[in-house]
Amino acid sequence: MARRAARGAATAAGSRPEVNSTARGINKVLVAALAAAIVLLVQQWGQPDAPSAGPAPQGDAPVAAAGFSGLDEERVAVLEAALAEDPDDLSAKRELARLYNDAGLWNESADYHQRVLEQAPTDLDALLALGVIQFNMGDVEAAEATWLRAVQAHPGQPEPYFNLGFAYLGMEPAQNEKAKEMWVTLISVAPDSELAATARSHIDALPVEGG
Repeated sequence: MARRAARGAATAAGSRPEVNSTARGINKVLVAALAAAIVLLVQQWGQPDAPSAGPAPQGDAPVAAAGFSGLDEERVAVLEAALAEDPDDLSAKRELARLYNDAGLWNESADYHQRVLEQAPTDLDALLALGVIQFNMGDVEAAEATWLRAVQAHPGQPEPYFNLGFAYLGMEPAQNEKAKEMWVTLISVAPDSELAATARSHIDALPVEGG
């Protein structure tokens, strides 16, 4: 199966998350590296009683609190050999993206996500993951563009809207109304999801305009 290597659901806090076999599974992923940034955003809102950040933007990303694993160079060599034989091997590209991500090698991970998207332009996992890397590296506009692609390709999935809310909060100046719009849309798309519950708490924490 193309996504066999990406299986292994997100583990408990303190462990490195991996992209799950389906986009729906990604909503269990906690991205500690981004959670810290989101906590900072909440502090900037000036809301001392604001709820905790909760789940951060969804997708494959390193967990700073847990540290990075070393790169499995033997496995990388095997996968690169597989790609040399079959340049269209999506499974190998996805696994390489994950391996480099887990090692904290974001540029290399992003490169393989891009290669996945060249072959499968609407791949939701790759779009979510690439956007998280771009966000982590400080390119909020690129993350926004990537996640907007995900919305266009998968308008019925909640994760891209969830992520876009954080992208708009991370801009200078913060675009609170756009963030709210994304989270309201998420709630309409998946009202009973865990992400919707988290989005509601974030909407409640947004500052009132003119306040």
